[in-house]
Amino acid sequence: MSTPPQDEPGNDLYLQYQVGNEHFASAITDVFLIMNSFSIIRVPGSPASMVGAINYGNMILPVVNMRLKLGMWPGKAQSEDHTILIMELNRNLLRTGRMHMGVLVDRVSTIHKISRSSIEPPCHNTFPLFPNLIQGLVHTEELTLKIPDTGNLFEKEELSGMLKACEKL
Repeated sequence: MSTPPQDEPGNDLYLQYQVGNEHFASAITDVFLIMNSFSIIRVPGSPASMVGAINYGNMILPVVNMRLKLGMWPGKAQSEDHTILIMELNRNLLRTGRMHMGVLVDRVSTIHKISRSSIEPPCHNTFPLFPNLIQGLVHTEELTLKIPDTGNLFEKEELSGMLKACEKL
């Protein structure tokens, strides 16, 4: 049995995932759970990027399609297999300051141990609708990973709309 990579001072673990042709890496501490082929419940009156909600334990969580949110083509049909990252948004947009949300991505790849000193500032804005989304870049042997600040992806009104839509279920 293999053991997970050990934390070293100055290193953090990041989960690599793909949305369209873009490759992202989020701190493993921001990813609560990875779910595959989970039933998404449609929620009438929800914001456009919210494809529905999932029932996880005793929580109803909104699910956002990252392709739609980032202005990409929709990709897989709703009925196809998909991967949902349950992420914690650490943003003081809501009274609680924290919110769990399902993020629909195309594929989860691997976990990287990344030195904080190897994270570079973004050189240009890949997503014009969200100028503060990418907080850093990391270059691997194969590709460049974008490190998103998911707290900059949603406005207070949108998050509030998602929560209200989920309360109807």
